[in-house]
Amino acid sequence: MDDKVKEAICFLKKHKGYTRILKGIRDKYKQLGKLSGMILLEDLSHEEGIILGAINHKFYAEKTVRLSVKKFLDYFCKGKFEGIDFVEVLKIYFKDDLLTNKELKEIRKNKIEIYFNNVLKEFEGTKGYLWLKTALEEKKYGYNTIIKKYEENPDTLKYLLTNIRNAVNNLSFSKNRLTPLALFSSNITKDAHYFDIHKMEGKLFIHAICCIIGEKYPSNAEEINEILYRAGIVRDEISNSTITFGLRAYIGKEEHLGFKSFLELKEPLQLSIKNLSSIRKIKAKNNKAFVFENPTVFSRVMQKTIDISPSLICTSGQINISSLMLLDKLVEEGTVLYYSGDFDPEGLQIADKLKIRYKEKLVLWRFSVEDYRAIKGEVSIKGREKKLLSIKSDELFPIRDFMLKEGKAGYQELLIERYILDIRKK
Repeated sequence: MDDKVKEAICFLKKHKGYTRILKGIRDKYKQLGKLSGMILLEDLSHEEGIILGAINHKFYAEKTVRLSVKKFLDYFCKGKFEGIDFVEVLKIYFKDDLLTNKELKEIRKNKIEIYFNNVLKEFEGTKGYLWLKTALEEKKYGYNTIIKKYEENPDTLKYLLTNIRNAVNNLSFSKNRLTPLALFSSNITKDAHYFDIHKMEGKLFIHAICCIIGEKYPSNAEEINEILYRAGIVRDEISNSTITFGLRAYIGKEEHLGFKSFLELKEPLQLSIKNLSSIRKIKAKNNKAFVFENPTVFSRVMQKTIDISPSLICTSGQINISSLMLLDKLVEEGTVLYYSGDFDPEGLQIADKLKIRYKEKLVLWRFSVEDYRAIKGEVSIKGREKKLLSIKSDELFPIRDFMLKEGKAGYQELLIERYILDIRKK
């Protein structure tokens, strides 16, 4: 240690009035990376006032001062301390390497880079590698969660990332090879609830799937279910169901006896994901299936057309995974879907979603301005108009714009007689 530096440190430690001044200078140096700027000192002690008064006589009587670092150094680094390395003084005084914020940030950045490069090397050649590399480069697909968990505990994060890698590497990404989420989670982690969708691990798992299939993160439970379905995962095999009437199904080349019996008895059949998973083909009468949003409408139309047994489906509002599975299987066999729903923002959103999914294989049935006029009620759609503005299907633009103008909803129960006539004609 330089003798001059050693003497300065002894002097500064002996005079306690310098302590807060030095702390302020140290913090400012770390912030700026150089000995400059201003520091704020409040509630000055008598000893501090004497020291600072020697720099500026006005400071003698002040309780709060803004001190120029440069002026302090000009005062202190003269006489016997002239030419002293004040940064070295601060380092030894505080036993601190005095790394600046910029230097600390760079060290942290390099440390993170080394950590994730090592993880990526282990993941190379897997779908997990694709997700993690994309997340880190584009700062999305769960990036914030990843960095937060790294700051908390890098070892815990490594375990988490390994589980996500193993999970996405074992996904079928096939709607014909579905696995319940709890069973899948157990197979990967020995914990049936590890990837529950409300947990951090589950959310990160969904982020990874979204990355691989090129989708944005889902905004609600229905969208989450659909993302998982596309990856070959279902959350609930039994209670997730759809009501049907007049369909035929096949396991291999053999007709499904359950479907056949309900058809012969002319009764509705409720299908769960579990039922649908084992079925290879589902066919509609005359390759036409009439899909209703509302159970009451479905039931009434079934009763009024039971003599001709058309193929009918009820989604009961928002489209669940069992409904998507059923519609997917029907479309694969050449069925044209006729979808009808309510004239409200949510109803048009469902119709829009299905039209985008099935394109020319789905007919938007009774969504005309004329039909809306015939059933428009007094229920306001105020506060829900933004949902209509999200509509993307050109065919729905006329009714969307008219509903925005009218500001009222209309419900499909009042179109039952028109549905019945249409079905009989088709």
